[in-house]
Amino acid sequence: MSELSKNYSKLLDLTRECFDINRDDIYKNEDIKFTIVLILGKHYPLYNGILRKEFLIKKEETYFFYNKAMEKLILDREFREKYFMLREQIEKYL
Repeated sequence: MSELSKNYSKLLDLTRECFDINRDDIYKNEDIKFTIVLILGKHYPLYNGILRKEFLIKKEETYFFYNKAMEKLILDREFREKYFMLREQIEKYL
């Protein structure tokens, strides 16, 4: 298992703990997907295939998806609070 895979797995576990949801619901909630994309984008290059594989995003849509997440971070206070809460947990791990 690669370092990215281990970290991604840990990110999903921490996400489930922070938001008190099961792993399947991570992919159903757009806010949580955007949060994960922002955290991954901070630590790993966006062109990495994990975003496309996990969220079924086409290669050409990767930056669009990331930009939508950034827009949501700027405009939505509740989303921003969740993002920073999860990011704090992740940075303790990484």
